Amino acid sequence: MQLIVLGMHRSGTSVLARMLNLMGAFFGSEGTSTGANKENPKGFWERRDVRMLNDDVLFSIGCDWNRISALDLSRISPAMQRDFEARAFRIVLDLDAHRPWLLKEPRLCLLLPLWKPCLELPVCIHIVRDPVEVAASLHTRNDIPLPAGLALWEQYNRRALRAADGLPLITVQHRHLMMSPDIAAEELFGALRAAGVVGLRKPTPQELAAFVRQDLYREREASLPDIGASQRRLFEQIVTGECPRTILEERISTKQAKVLQAYESSLPPFPRRPSAEEQRETTRRIETEAMEQLKAQLEARNLENAKLKGEFGLLKEWAAAADAARADALDRLSREKDENAVLAEQFAAAQQMLSSVEQLLERTRTDAGAESRRLEAVAAQSKAELESLVEASNAQELSLRSELNRVIAAAEEQRATALSEQAERHRLSLDAARREREALQGRLEGGAREIAMLTRRLLQAEETVSRMQRTHDELKRKIGRQGEEHAAAISRKSIEANELLERIDQAQKQIGSLQARVKRAEAAHRRVLAQLAASTVSSEKLAIQCVEARQALEALQSSHSWRWSAPLRIVSRLLHGRGPRHSLPVDAEAPRLLRASSLFDAEWYLRQYPDVAASKVDPVVHYLGHGASEGRDPGPGFSTRLYLARNPDVSTAGINPLLHYLRYGGAEGRSGGLPEKRDA
Repeated sequence: MQLIVLGMHRSGTSVLARMLNLMGAFFGSEGTSTGANKENPKGFWERRDVRMLNDDVLFSIGCDWNRISALDLSRISPAMQRDFEARAFRIVLDLDAHRPWLLKEPRLCLLLPLWKPCLELPVCIHIVRDPVEVAASLHTRNDIPLPAGLALWEQYNRRALRAADGLPLITVQHRHLMMSPDIAAEELFGALRAAGVVGLRKPTPQELAAFVRQDLYREREASLPDIGASQRRLFEQIVTGECPRTILEERISTKQAKVLQAYESSLPPFPRRPSAEEQRETTRRIETEAMEQLKAQLEARNLENAKLKGEFGLLKEWAAAADAARADALDRLSREKDENAVLAEQFAAAQQMLSSVEQLLERTRTDAGAESRRLEAVAAQSKAELESLVEASNAQELSLRSELNRVIAAAEEQRATALSEQAERHRLSLDAARREREALQGRLEGGAREIAMLTRRLLQAEETVSRMQRTHDELKRKIGRQGEEHAAAISRKSIEANELLERIDQAQKQIGSLQARVKRAEAAHRRVLAQLAASTVSSEKLAIQCVEARQALEALQSSHSWRWSAPLRIVSRLLHGRGPRHSLPVDAEAPRLLRASSLFDAEWYLRQYPDVAASKVDPVVHYLGHGASEGRDPGPGFSTRLYLARNPDVSTAGINPLLHYLRYGGAEGRSGGLPEKRDA
């Protein structure tokens, strides 16, 4: 569906368009909008191309959005009409790919009759605001007198109602939309669904609150006593829906027309529109300036490309140096890894040797403990034996002494003859006991010496164990220092390698960035070259076409058919009350090309246009000389008007449409003049 927003300036058309957009109606691609300003901080929601097209039409008949007292669409020239249709068809065709879409521009109230032939399923949404508020807003924004603002409001709304007659029409009140956006959106959504519009959704309250703001509702409840009675009556009829049929036939009153004329007479003179020759000269000047700018841009691009290539060469050198440094660093890192592997093997061997020393020390400690326990047992045994021997010796000595005393006593008592012998035997026994005691004493001293020797051996073993322990501890500390130094060296090398890799990555990123810049510059260079080539080809083609057109015109004017058809041209100008129209340029081969084409049907042409048959003029010559410029079709398979409307470049260049299609359009894939394309 095609949603057309109608409404006077300052009547809330922007708010309504945004609400439709929130519902899902397509507005246009990026960059088509006129943007926003302090008057409409949320945006106007108007397309630039629609605004320019409407302005061009109004300007062509000496009118503007606020100069409409003499607005008469019948004064639009055929050339302007064709240009409007071609541009409007392009806009609608672009929008039709995104249905449902919306079109909003206040001048549509005045120019909707021109747009209607381009539309298929339009639905009009007419927003009306209190005329007094509109006049006050126009006075604030444009310094328009209040009576003139009221007259403008009436003229816009009357023309909008007449233009929308016969189309689905939905009326929205501005104050209701601003004060109750949720309810207004609900009602509008229901009305659109009832009109057959699909593909829309209800906007959320958050979306509406973000766009419809009460502080932007200015000139609210404005009051203008004694003026605006007729406008207020019209406003109430539109809002209540009690607008009688006669209102469509009414025109603005004489009093209001005089108010508009008085206001327009106070405005500065309307700027003169340039002539066609001035426009062509301006176009040529703009094209020349564009070519010079393209050449300057191309030279700048070349300089920039040369600079970028130099920088890229330096970066390549830096990258090569970085790659070499990276290879060197990786080589050093590999060597250090080998050295670290050797150190690791040495460290493992040292750990294994330390483990062996610890095992040997443990065995030595075990053997020393066993030997010490054995020596202690031997010493204890020797000491026990010595003590038993000493006890036995003491007991024997005591026994001998008692025996000696007894013998002496007996001897003294007996004083017998055997006293001396017995005394001698006892002396010998005493000597033997003394000698045995001395031997036992020697054995005891030998045991003590052996104990001392074993003690010294035990001390030596303990000293050896202590020395081995110190060696073990020193070796362990040495291995620990070597391990710490090795770990620190590995950490430093890893940090250096990571830093080098980071620098290499940064260099590679810079190289990638510059490569991307070089690619973009080369792409821009290619685009500029393509534009320059296209402009050159276009200029050459236009020059060739101009030469061909001049040759064709000279050949036509010097031909017999031209001289023979002179009376017919005079009669045609007298009958139609106008001078000769512009003839589309052809060449000497054009008649032969048309006669050979199945798209030109001479018999059909004569049947379709009896005046040509009555004039006895060759239909091919008539179509080339007058028929194409008059919009006549060469046959049932080709439409002159449709081909020119859909190919405005052909119309602008002044080339015969069928001749263009046969020579260029068919090969380029253009089909604007074929019936099936036209029906589609």
